[in-house]
Amino acid sequence: MYVQGIVKGKTIELAQPIGFPNGMNIMINIQPLKPTYQEQQALVDQLCGVWQDDSSIPKIFTEIDEQRHRSLPREITFDLSS
Repeated sequence: MYVQGIVKGKTIELAQPIGFPNGMNIMINIQPLKPTYQEQQALVDQLCGVWQDDSSIPKIFTEIDEQRHRSLPREITFDLSS
């Protein structure tokens, strides 16, 4: 039997009745539900929004860009014999 529920402290509140009497001993297998695409998108939006008013972001990205342009390109050889 699969029943969805919500964890509240040490209690799991089931989304629907299961028909077992109160006090009955049971064994459960707990598996978190995979978030829906909409829930994942909302989390990404929330996390990206954290930077919205951070005044240090332009400086950080400027430093990253400067470091990237300071790095010398690596040599790539197409000689397979070496």
